[in-house]
Amino acid sequence: MTAPRPFYKKICYSVFDPALTGGSPLIFNAGAKGSNMNPLELPQIADLGASVARLIRSELATNGTVQAAAGQIIVSISRFEVEHRLGNLLQQIYRSVDQHFPVRREHLSLIIRDIDGSYENSFKIWKSAL
Repeated sequence: MTAPRPFYKKICYSVFDPALTGGSPLIFNAGAKGSNMNPLELPQIADLGASVARLIRSELATNGTVQAAAGQIIVSISRFEVEHRLGNLLQQIYRSVDQHFPVRREHLSLIIRDIDGSYENSFKIWKSAL
């Protein structure tokens, strides 16, 4: 019997802010060697991601969209909201997630972007300390 092989994952973050980058996107790549994932844990990740997405959708005061897929939550809002309310929105999301889901077994990726596609910001919702 052979030992299971670890999986490899590559994370790519892209941020496009013309004022900071002179008109070109910044791309951050981080390759990471992960541990073996138990297939039975995948529904828990999906359930947490979907539940957090529903929570964000219910508390989002703007006309935005929220999507969830495979441990990733994508929030699309207007460019004005990204430019002027990103900090407040992020605080509201973190506070709501901590209040409604104090015990989280997996990290979630939170991506907030504008509808036009000019801005994309990636954040992490950390798993809780057990």
